[in-house]
Amino acid sequence: MAGDPVANVRFNVAKSLQKIGSILENSTLQTEVKPILEKLTQDRDVDVKYFAQEALTVLFLA
Repeated sequence: MAGDPVANVRFNVAKSLQKIGSILENSTLQTEVKPILEKLTQDRDVDVKYFAQEALTVLFLA
């Protein structure tokens, strides 16, 4: 879903990962979540970039 053509779907991916991040193991955050969020920070949509960066910061992955 992080590659969905609809920007609202992509930024909701970032927001959802931020919400569930607190219950995930650190290894999962590092190997699964961080790469997705980093990719989303390079998105063409400003809102997607914002929510991805916010998630990285909140989850201490930045």
